Amino acid sequence: MKSKTLGHVVGLSLTNACNFSCRHCYSRSATAISHFFPFAEVKRLCSRLNIDSINLGTGESGLHSEFKQVIKYLYERNIDIGLTTNGYTVKLMSDDELRMLRDIDFSLDFAEKKAHDEWRGDGNFQDVITGIERCLDKGLNVSIATTLMNANYHQMPNLLKIAQSYGILLRINVYKAVRDKSLRLNYTEFWDSIKIILSSGKLVSCSEPIINALLQSGSSSSGAPCGKQSCKIDSQGYIYPCVYWNEPTSHVSMLPDRQTGKTQDILTECPNTIPRPCLTCDALSICRGGCMARRLYGNGLENPDEFCFKSGTHGVPNISCVDWDEHHSECLIHSGYLCTIIVSGKKS
Repeated sequence: MKSKTLGHVVGLSLTNACNFSCRHCYSRSATAISHFFPFAEVKRLCSRLNIDSINLGTGESGLHSEFKQVIKYLYERNIDIGLTTNGYTVKLMSDDELRMLRDIDFSLDFAEKKAHDEWRGDGNFQDVITGIERCLDKGLNVSIATTLMNANYHQMPNLLKIAQSYGILLRINVYKAVRDKSLRLNYTEFWDSIKIILSSGKLVSCSEPIINALLQSGSSSSGAPCGKQSCKIDSQGYIYPCVYWNEPTSHVSMLPDRQTGKTQDILTECPNTIPRPCLTCDALSICRGGCMARRLYGNGLENPDEFCFKSGTHGVPNISCVDWDEHHSECLIHSGYLCTIIVSGKKS
Protein backbone atom coordinates (compact mmCIF):
# COMPACT_ATOMS: atom_id res chain seq x y z
CA MET A 1 0.00 0.00 0.00
CA LYS A 2 1.56 3.31 -1.03
CA SER A 3 1.27 6.22 1.38
CA LYS A 4 -0.33 9.29 -0.11
CA THR A 5 1.70 12.44 -0.59
CA LEU A 6 1.00 16.03 0.26
CA GLY A 7 0.34 18.80 -2.23
CA HIS A 8 2.93 21.53 -1.58
CA VAL A 9 6.04 20.28 0.18
CA VAL A 10 8.68 22.93 0.78
CA GLY A 11 12.17 22.13 1.98
CA LEU A 12 13.29 25.22 3.85
CA SER A 13 16.87 25.82 4.88
CA LEU A 14 16.69 28.25 7.77
CA THR A 15 20.49 28.23 7.76
CA ASN A 16 23.37 26.60 5.98
CA ALA A 17 25.29 26.51 9.26
CA CYS A 18 25.94 23.15 10.86
CA ASN A 19 27.86 21.83 13.84
CA PHE A 20 29.42 19.20 11.56
CA SER A 21 31.06 19.24 8.14
CA CYS A 22 30.26 15.80 6.76
CA ARG A 23 32.02 14.65 3.65
CA HIS A 24 28.83 13.51 1.94
CA CYS A 25 26.74 16.61 2.67
CA TYR A 26 25.39 18.17 -0.52
CA SER A 27 24.85 21.56 1.16
CA ARG A 28 28.26 21.88 2.75
CA SER A 29 29.30 25.45 2.06
CA ALA A 30 32.33 26.12 -0.08
CA THR A 31 32.96 29.19 2.09
CA ALA A 32 32.92 29.90 5.80
CA ILE A 33 29.96 32.27 5.42
CA SER A 34 26.78 31.25 7.22
CA HIS A 35 23.41 32.55 6.07
CA PHE A 36 20.17 32.74 8.05
CA PHE A 37 16.66 33.00 6.57
CA PRO A 38 14.93 35.66 8.71
CA PHE A 39 11.75 34.87 10.62
CA ALA A 40 10.13 37.87 8.93
CA GLU A 41 10.80 36.21 5.57
CA VAL A 42 9.23 32.95 6.79
CA LYS A 43 6.06 34.86 7.57
CA ARG A 44 6.13 36.60 4.19
CA LEU A 45 6.67 33.26 2.46
CA CYS A 46 3.67 31.71 4.18
CA SER A 47 1.51 34.71 3.34
CA ARG A 48 2.31 34.29 -0.36
CA LEU A 49 2.10 30.52 -0.72
CA ASN A 50 -0.49 27.92 0.20
CA ILE A 51 1.90 25.51 1.93
CA ASP A 52 0.78 22.15 3.31
CA SER A 53 4.10 21.16 4.86
CA ILE A 54 7.62 22.40 5.42
CA ASN A 55 10.66 20.28 6.10
CA LEU A 56 13.40 22.11 7.97
CA GLY A 57 16.83 20.83 7.05
CA THR A 58 19.79 21.49 4.73
CA GLY A 59 21.74 22.83 7.70
CA GLU A 60 21.16 22.34 11.43
CA SER A 61 18.03 24.38 12.12
CA GLY A 62 18.66 24.85 15.83
CA LEU A 63 21.63 27.08 15.04
CA HIS A 64 19.15 29.71 13.79
CA SER A 65 18.47 32.24 16.57
CA GLU A 66 14.77 32.46 15.62
CA PHE A 67 14.21 28.74 15.11
CA LYS A 68 11.74 28.35 17.99
CA GLN A 69 9.73 31.35 16.81
CA VAL A 70 9.56 29.81 13.35
CA ILE A 71 8.17 26.44 14.45
CA LYS A 72 5.64 28.09 16.76
CA TYR A 73 4.45 30.29 13.91
CA LEU A 74 4.20 27.38 11.43
CA TYR A 75 2.39 25.24 13.99
CA GLU A 76 -0.15 27.98 14.68
CA ARG A 77 -0.79 28.22 10.92
CA ASN A 78 -1.54 24.47 10.80
CA ILE A 79 1.41 23.80 8.51
CA ASP A 80 2.85 20.32 9.00
CA ILE A 81 6.47 20.61 10.10
CA GLY A 82 9.20 18.08 9.45
CA LEU A 83 12.68 18.33 10.91
CA THR A 84 15.79 16.59 9.66
CA THR A 85 18.52 16.81 12.29
CA ASN A 86 21.76 15.26 13.43
CA GLY A 87 20.33 15.39 16.95
CA TYR A 88 21.66 18.78 17.97
CA THR A 89 18.43 20.69 17.38
CA VAL A 90 16.29 18.22 19.32
CA LYS A 91 18.50 18.70 22.38
CA LEU A 92 17.61 22.42 22.33
CA MET A 93 13.85 21.87 22.18
CA SER A 94 11.35 21.49 24.98
CA ASP A 95 8.84 18.64 24.96
CA ASP A 96 6.07 21.06 23.98
CA GLU A 97 8.13 22.36 21.07
CA LEU A 98 8.85 18.83 19.88
CA ARG A 99 5.12 18.09 19.87
CA MET A 100 4.68 20.85 17.28
CA LEU A 101 6.55 18.71 14.76
CA ARG A 102 4.82 16.15 12.57
CA ASP A 103 7.93 14.22 11.52
CA ILE A 104 11.40 14.11 13.04
CA ASP A 105 14.17 12.44 11.04
CA PHE A 106 17.50 11.69 12.71
CA SER A 107 20.51 11.35 10.41
CA LEU A 108 22.43 8.12 10.91
CA ASP A 109 25.06 6.97 8.43
CA PHE A 110 26.43 3.81 10.06
CA ALA A 111 24.93 1.23 12.37
CA GLU A 112 28.03 1.05 14.57
CA LYS A 113 28.90 3.84 16.99
CA LYS A 114 32.61 3.93 16.12
CA ALA A 115 32.08 4.19 12.35
CA HIS A 116 29.31 6.78 12.64
CA ASP A 117 31.23 8.99 15.06
CA GLU A 118 34.35 8.81 12.91
CA TRP A 119 32.24 10.01 9.97
CA ARG A 120 30.35 12.80 11.75
CA GLY A 121 31.79 13.59 15.17
CA ASP A 122 32.50 12.11 18.58
CA GLY A 123 29.36 11.36 20.57
CA ASN A 124 26.90 11.90 17.71
CA PHE A 125 25.74 8.28 17.53
CA GLN A 126 24.62 8.42 21.16
CA ASP A 127 23.00 11.83 20.61
CA VAL A 128 20.90 10.29 17.82
CA ILE A 129 19.89 7.28 19.91
CA THR A 130 19.06 9.48 22.91
CA GLY A 131 17.03 11.80 20.68
CA ILE A 132 15.10 8.92 19.12
CA GLU A 133 14.26 7.45 22.53
CA ARG A 134 13.18 10.81 23.92
CA CYS A 135 10.91 11.57 20.97
CA LEU A 136 9.36 8.12 21.01
CA ASP A 137 8.74 8.46 24.74
CA LYS A 138 6.66 11.53 23.89
CA GLY A 139 4.71 9.62 21.25
CA LEU A 140 6.20 11.50 18.29
CA ASN A 141 6.59 10.32 14.70
CA VAL A 142 10.28 9.47 14.27
CA SER A 143 12.38 8.08 11.41
CA ILE A 144 16.03 7.45 10.68
CA ALA A 145 17.41 9.19 7.58
CA THR A 146 20.49 7.87 5.84
CA THR A 147 22.38 8.52 2.63
CA LEU A 148 23.10 5.47 0.50
CA MET A 149 26.70 5.70 -0.77
CA ASN A 150 29.55 3.34 -1.51
CA ALA A 151 30.98 3.95 1.97
CA ASN A 152 27.94 2.53 3.76
CA TYR A 153 25.68 0.60 1.38
CA HIS A 154 26.58 -2.64 3.17
CA GLN A 155 25.16 -1.07 6.36
CA MET A 156 21.55 -0.94 5.17
CA PRO A 157 20.34 -4.19 6.81
CA ASN A 158 21.84 -3.17 10.15
CA LEU A 159 20.44 0.34 9.94
CA LEU A 160 17.06 -1.22 9.19
CA LYS A 161 17.45 -3.43 12.27
CA ILE A 162 18.04 -0.37 14.43
CA ALA A 163 14.92 1.26 12.98
CA GLN A 164 12.92 -1.92 13.51
CA SER A 165 14.10 -2.22 17.11
CA TYR A 166 12.41 1.11 17.80
CA GLY A 167 9.41 0.48 15.56
CA ILE A 168 10.28 3.39 13.28
CA LEU A 169 10.94 3.86 9.56
CA LEU A 170 14.21 4.14 7.65
CA ARG A 171 14.36 6.81 4.94
CA ILE A 172 17.09 6.32 2.35
CA ASN A 173 18.40 8.99 -0.01
CA VAL A 174 20.72 7.83 -2.77
CA TYR A 175 23.94 9.86 -2.76
CA LYS A 176 24.22 12.61 -5.38
CA ALA A 177 27.76 13.62 -6.36
CA VAL A 178 27.24 17.35 -5.80
CA ARG A 179 30.77 17.78 -4.39
CA ASP A 180 32.52 14.43 -4.07
CA LYS A 181 32.24 11.87 -6.87
CA SER A 182 34.28 9.30 -4.98
CA LEU A 183 31.24 8.36 -2.84
CA ARG A 184 29.02 7.48 -5.81
CA LEU A 185 27.63 3.98 -6.09
CA ASN A 186 28.34 2.11 -9.28
CA TYR A 187 25.57 0.28 -11.11
CA THR A 188 26.13 -3.06 -9.39
CA GLU A 189 26.42 -1.51 -5.91
CA PHE A 190 23.23 0.47 -6.41
CA TRP A 191 21.04 -2.43 -7.50
CA ASP A 192 22.63 -4.84 -5.00
CA SER A 193 21.78 -2.29 -2.32
CA ILE A 194 18.19 -1.92 -3.49
CA LYS A 195 17.78 -5.69 -3.57
CA ILE A 196 19.13 -5.97 -0.02
CA ILE A 197 16.91 -3.12 1.20
CA LEU A 198 13.76 -4.54 -0.35
CA SER A 199 14.48 -8.06 0.88
CA SER A 200 15.28 -6.83 4.41
CA GLY A 201 12.35 -4.45 4.77
CA LYS A 202 8.87 -3.55 3.59
CA LEU A 203 8.44 -0.68 1.18
CA VAL A 204 6.37 2.17 2.58
CA SER A 205 6.99 4.78 -0.08
CA CYS A 206 9.29 5.22 -3.07
CA SER A 207 9.77 8.34 -5.19
CA GLU A 208 12.94 7.09 -6.92
CA PRO A 209 11.74 6.95 -10.55
CA ILE A 210 14.27 4.36 -11.72
CA ILE A 211 13.20 1.96 -8.95
CA ASN A 212 9.52 2.59 -9.70
CA ALA A 213 10.24 1.74 -13.34
CA LEU A 214 11.57 -1.64 -12.30
CA LEU A 215 8.67 -2.26 -9.93
CA GLN A 216 6.22 -0.98 -12.54
CA SER A 217 4.68 1.31 -9.95
CA GLY A 218 4.11 5.01 -9.99
CA SER A 219 1.58 7.71 -9.39
CA SER A 220 -0.19 10.13 -11.69
CA SER A 221 2.77 12.41 -11.04
CA SER A 222 5.37 10.39 -12.90
CA GLY A 223 9.11 10.80 -12.73
CA ALA A 224 10.83 12.63 -9.88
CA PRO A 225 8.65 14.75 -7.56
CA CYS A 226 11.14 17.62 -7.61
CA GLY A 227 9.66 20.81 -9.00
CA LYS A 228 6.21 19.24 -9.21
CA GLN A 229 5.35 18.26 -5.66
CA SER A 230 8.29 19.80 -3.87
CA CYS A 231 10.91 22.51 -3.99
CA LYS A 232 13.76 23.85 -1.90
CA ILE A 233 14.28 27.35 -0.53
CA ASP A 234 17.80 27.97 0.69
CA SER A 235 18.96 30.20 3.54
CA GLN A 236 19.39 33.15 1.17
CA GLY A 237 15.86 32.84 -0.20
CA TYR A 238 16.68 31.27 -3.55
CA ILE A 239 14.21 28.72 -4.89
CA TYR A 240 15.35 25.43 -6.42
CA PRO A 241 13.13 22.71 -7.92
CA CYS A 242 15.35 20.05 -6.29
CA VAL A 243 17.44 20.13 -3.12
CA TYR A 244 20.46 19.02 -5.15
CA TRP A 245 19.99 21.40 -8.07
CA ASN A 246 22.86 23.78 -8.82
CA GLU A 247 21.00 26.81 -10.17
CA PRO A 248 17.98 28.59 -8.61
CA THR A 249 14.88 29.17 -10.70
CA SER A 250 13.63 32.15 -8.70
CA HIS A 251 13.81 33.99 -5.37
CA VAL A 252 11.20 34.41 -2.66
CA SER A 253 11.20 38.16 -3.30
CA MET A 254 9.75 37.40 -6.75
CA LEU A 255 6.79 35.41 -5.46
CA PRO A 256 3.44 36.98 -6.35
CA ASP A 257 0.89 37.87 -3.74
CA ARG A 258 -1.60 35.04 -3.21
CA GLN A 259 -4.43 37.34 -4.30
CA THR A 260 -3.08 37.21 -7.85
CA GLY A 261 -3.91 33.50 -8.03
CA LYS A 262 -0.40 32.61 -9.18
CA THR A 263 0.73 30.67 -6.14
CA GLN A 264 1.71 27.63 -8.23
CA ASP A 265 4.66 29.49 -9.79
CA ILE A 266 6.99 28.19 -7.08
CA LEU A 267 6.62 24.67 -8.42
CA THR A 268 8.83 24.80 -11.48
CA GLU A 269 10.27 21.57 -12.85
CA CYS A 270 14.02 21.20 -13.17
CA PRO A 271 14.97 22.81 -16.48
CA ASN A 272 15.82 19.83 -18.62
CA THR A 273 14.33 17.60 -21.27
CA ILE A 274 13.73 13.87 -21.31
CA PRO A 275 16.80 12.14 -22.78
CA ARG A 276 16.33 11.09 -26.39
CA PRO A 277 16.95 7.35 -25.66
CA CYS A 278 14.08 7.44 -23.16
CA LEU A 279 11.44 8.69 -25.58
CA THR A 280 10.61 5.22 -26.90
CA CYS A 281 11.03 3.38 -23.58
CA ASP A 282 7.99 1.49 -22.29
CA ALA A 283 8.73 2.83 -18.78
CA LEU A 284 8.73 6.48 -19.87
CA SER A 285 5.47 7.34 -18.15
CA ILE A 286 6.86 6.13 -14.81
CA CYS A 287 10.53 7.07 -14.98
CA ARG A 288 10.86 10.02 -17.40
CA GLY A 289 14.62 9.65 -17.54
CA GLY A 290 15.19 8.97 -13.85
CA CYS A 291 16.58 11.23 -11.15
CA MET A 292 17.39 14.59 -12.69
CA ALA A 293 20.06 15.54 -10.16
CA ARG A 294 21.83 12.21 -10.63
CA ARG A 295 21.92 12.86 -14.36
CA LEU A 296 23.14 16.41 -13.78
CA TYR A 297 26.13 15.31 -11.69
CA GLY A 298 26.65 12.02 -13.47
CA ASN A 299 26.47 11.25 -17.18
CA GLY A 300 24.73 14.48 -18.18
CA LEU A 301 21.13 15.60 -18.61
CA GLU A 302 21.11 14.36 -22.20
CA ASN A 303 21.58 10.78 -20.98
CA PRO A 304 19.31 8.44 -18.98
CA ASP A 305 19.78 7.82 -15.28
CA GLU A 306 23.10 6.02 -14.78
CA PHE A 307 21.23 3.23 -12.97
CA CYS A 308 18.86 2.65 -15.89
CA PHE A 309 18.48 -1.10 -16.48
CA LYS A 310 17.08 -0.66 -19.99
CA SER A 311 19.65 1.53 -21.73
CA GLY A 312 22.85 -0.42 -21.06
CA THR A 313 24.26 -3.93 -21.15
CA HIS A 314 23.94 -4.68 -17.45
CA GLY A 315 20.69 -6.57 -17.65
CA VAL A 316 17.57 -6.31 -15.52
CA PRO A 317 18.19 -6.44 -11.75
CA ASN A 318 16.88 -9.60 -10.13
CA ILE A 319 14.22 -8.09 -7.89
CA SER A 320 11.04 -10.04 -8.36
CA CYS A 321 9.05 -9.65 -5.15
CA VAL A 322 8.46 -6.59 -2.99
CA ASP A 323 6.49 -6.45 0.24
CA TRP A 324 4.51 -3.26 0.78
CA ASP A 325 3.89 -2.11 4.34
CA GLU A 326 0.15 -2.12 4.96
CA HIS A 327 0.38 -0.28 8.28
CA HIS A 328 1.98 3.02 7.28
CA SER A 329 -0.60 4.69 5.06
CA GLU A 330 -0.52 8.07 6.79
CA CYS A 331 0.74 11.15 4.99
CA LEU A 332 4.51 11.27 5.29
CA ILE A 333 6.06 14.63 4.50
CA HIS A 334 9.01 13.01 2.77
CA SER A 335 6.91 10.77 0.54
CA GLY A 336 6.57 13.60 -1.96
CA TYR A 337 9.82 15.42 -1.21
CA LEU A 338 12.85 14.57 -3.37
CA CYS A 339 13.75 11.10 -4.64
CA THR A 340 13.67 8.93 -1.55
CA ILE A 341 12.93 5.39 -0.35
CA ILE A 342 11.07 4.76 2.91
CA VAL A 343 11.04 1.28 4.40
CA SER A 344 10.00 -0.48 7.56
CA GLY A 345 11.56 -3.57 9.07
CA LYS A 346 10.29 -7.10 8.61
CA LYS A 347 9.46 -9.09 11.69
CA SER A 348 11.47 -12.30 11.84
